[in-house]
Amino acid sequence: MAKSKIEKVIHTEEILVTRPTFLKRLASFRNILAVLILAFAAVTLLVKFFDFFNLDLNITVGIQQFHPKWFDILMRFISHLGNVFYGGVILIVSCAFLFLIRKYKALLMLFI
Repeated sequence: MAKSKIEKVIHTEEILVTRPTFLKRLASFRNILAVLILAFAAVTLLVKFFDFFNLDLNITVGIQQFHPKWFDILMRFISHLGNVFYGGVILIVSCAFLFLIRKYKALLMLFI
């Protein structure tokens, strides 16, 4: 007995979704993706034609004028992580950890 389009089911490992639901979600995803691509293209063009924006300048000045002690410690710690020695140590420790838990693909992705 042939199944109608509504009765056909798309099988995945955990979720069963009827075909109309799948197609509706697919259309929504495509629309959201298209809007995001257009938005990023518009921002890219704006940045290309204008050197800076008032909003960007205000955020930068606000961050530079923000001086609590914990923020200073955090920024110094992040700066130290960027040094060559600490970066190498973090990479080696991460590689060893991923090798020990047998996540070889994730291990290789550290080098890309």
